[in-house]
Amino acid sequence: MNVWSERTSWNTVVWLNVERTAELTGLKVDTIYHYVSRKDPKFPQPDSRGGRTYFAGEQVLRYILEHRRRRRSIVSRLFPRVPDPNPAQFMSAEPCNIPDIGRFAIHTWRPSDGAGPVAIAYPDRENTLHINNVPKAAAALLNQLPPRIDAVAVPNGETASLPDDRSQTAPIVVVAERQPVYRYDPVDHGAARYKWWDLANLLRVDLPWWSPLLNDLDAMLAWRPGASTEQITPYTPSIDPGHITALASPGDSAPLCAAVDKLAQRILIRLNGRDRHDTNCLTPGLVQAAVSTVDPTEPVPELTADEAALILHHRADRHAATHALRVADHWAFMPVLTHAIKISASSATAMARQWAGRLTDVAEQRRTELGFWHVSRYMGAGVEPVRWLTDLDNPHTWAIEANNGTIYAGVGTSTPGALGQLTEAEIDHQAAFFRDTAGQVWPVPDTGFDYYRTGYNGAGPQRLAETLTLLAADARTDVHKPPHFDPDTDLYRLISTHDTPLTVTAELLAAARASRA
Repeated sequence: MNVWSERTSWNTVVWLNVERTAELTGLKVDTIYHYVSRKDPKFPQPDSRGGRTYFAGEQVLRYILEHRRRRRSIVSRLFPRVPDPNPAQFMSAEPCNIPDIGRFAIHTWRPSDGAGPVAIAYPDRENTLHINNVPKAAAALLNQLPPRIDAVAVPNGETASLPDDRSQTAPIVVVAERQPVYRYDPVDHGAARYKWWDLANLLRVDLPWWSPLLNDLDAMLAWRPGASTEQITPYTPSIDPGHITALASPGDSAPLCAAVDKLAQRILIRLNGRDRHDTNCLTPGLVQAAVSTVDPTEPVPELTADEAALILHHRADRHAATHALRVADHWAFMPVLTHAIKISASSATAMARQWAGRLTDVAEQRRTELGFWHVSRYMGAGVEPVRWLTDLDNPHTWAIEANNGTIYAGVGTSTPGALGQLTEAEIDHQAAFFRDTAGQVWPVPDTGFDYYRTGYNGAGPQRLAETLTLLAADARTDVHKPPHFDPDTDLYRLISTHDTPLTVTAELLAAARASRA
């Protein structure tokens, strides 16, 4: 026995009791006991577990192939017809499409054991294949393939580790076959689950593997044995940086184009993760056919406030803006815009009304700025904008008054227009405001996490206490990364024990500052 066969499922996890062995071999139970008692050299030798007799799947299936030839059709095609086959021959790579699922690259191999070819169906990265519909897809693929192909294996998105070496992992495949066979791990549509090393044992080659995000159809179709590792840019339709680069056109300014490219690179690096391919590693049996073009050691780019503002003031149609904002991460435009507060006309605090009163309408051509599209995402179904507003004291403000009487206003993690320190604050359910040393009212900046809550011991009140304490020292500070939290203050006790609306006084803020000193 060699490394190929000794790690297969038939040698490690498939153990058959006497009754199951009789069913597969077509022998009577008494006959099996007779063979065992006289130690028939042709018949598998059993193992006793918990007082019961079991046979290794490898030995039973090999016995059927060699001595029960009329039963051969029940043996899976993945089980080699000879004990130690030579490397398989690569035959072809062809595209195939399954309606409502997508495209596959079909690699066909001819094993050296004398039986028919087998195929591996690699889903491409625009494919909608899900673990729940892999058996159905495998059956549909087999129906499309030429009759000479005995079986097709489709990766189902799961991985498994070798039982005796957890550092080696490889994909799990769902295999559909022409004939009904013994399936030790059956799934729907007559298919069964197998480990990658079961497939590799039949083919006896390092089979190519493309990590998710790198499984480009053209690259998979172009692969041939001996091909060098290809560099591929990560991609998935749900997070496509192309939606970001589409915001800019050749006629736009160089600073805008540079900011857009930087944001696209940020999304690409975050999409890629910290590795150039997935963790699958099986020696022998699997080779990573592609690596990412992205350097995982490269830091994730962060837009400056000026770059974020430049993009947010850029105009785009609804379709382009919707897709760009969908792929941009929550912190993409920090510190300029991370959240939208809601000011209700019926329940707004005095500070909220004062701030809303100084908002002014923007020119009609500005209504398609990306910042307004960002804010509009916080409006519920059936809510329509009636006014597009900004704050002349902070030109990087995007606010929308809706037909329900609510003002939706964007906030970031800092308030660059504020002066001095926070002197008092008013906290409402979905909006908070503060007054600075100059008497000017501003929205309380967002931390970049969930917006503030009160009336309980937890993260929402904690973040609010941290933010107000920071602003009491410097009203313009960025509140995304607060200092060490001290729960033993009157300010936190007020916030955590009272529901909104509530007012935070100068005295409480002075005490909070003193506790940090």
